[in-house]
Amino acid sequence: MKIKIKKTILLLLLAISSFAQTKNEKIKIILMGTFHYGATSDKNSTSFKDLFSEKRQKELEYMTSKLNAFGVKKIFVETDFREQKKSDSLYNAYKNGVLKDSVWLRREEIQVAFRLGKINNLPIIAADNRQDLDYNPLNEYEQKHKDDKPNPDSFFEVPYPFTEKLKKLSETPLPEYYIQLNSPYARQANQYDYLHYAMAYGEKDDFTGEQFTLSFYDRNLKIYNNILRNIDVKKDKVILVLFGASHTNIMRQFFENHPYFEIVELETVFN
Repeated sequence: MKIKIKKTILLLLLAISSFAQTKNEKIKIILMGTFHYGATSDKNSTSFKDLFSEKRQKELEYMTSKLNAFGVKKIFVETDFREQKKSDSLYNAYKNGVLKDSVWLRREEIQVAFRLGKINNLPIIAADNRQDLDYNPLNEYEQKHKDDKPNPDSFFEVPYPFTEKLKKLSETPLPEYYIQLNSPYARQANQYDYLHYAMAYGEKDDFTGEQFTLSFYDRNLKIYNNILRNIDVKKDKVILVLFGASHTNIMRQFFENHPYFEIVELETVFN
């Protein structure tokens, strides 16, 4: 009888231990905020004229080999989720070596995500929810108040805090540039327009600026939702999110506050 009781207790303890490990196991997420290699509707863009040079292609090979060595199992990219079939078609063409169009080949989804995915035939998920920011209300508010005298005591008149010059892409190896682009300093600078300047548009019950920033949060919450919908908790222990840096900066807030995710810094991956 004692042996059976001990055996039952042991099995129970093992079950509890296994449940605890499963419950506390976190999915590692690499938020790789990027600039857009090709044409983009974004107001800010980065020139990348030497993308196809031997030097840059070797740097891309280095980055994808490091991401692969870290164990990435699934990749999420800034392609509208409604275009998954089109993305799959391009991915298959790339893997078969028949994707030759230089306009498509210039996209960061292909140069980074497809290049990485091809190594182990990883799934690449289109997770974006395309919706353009509407600047018209800001422009209208600005025009309406163009003759207003600035208030030097207003919080919105504080000096611009990001005066440190960052290294230019043309002068920096790609892995180092990405680490810089995803640094705390660059992340804060990237979000300043949304969290400070936009908020200056409006007064009293007019929240024009807040609505502008809210629309950007709305898009990124939908992206975040698309990512959660496509995670396999049993298989996807390490995932890569390759989106424009302004998106990953906001999504970082969501993943940091979710107990089942652990953010892995690019510096850890590339060094």
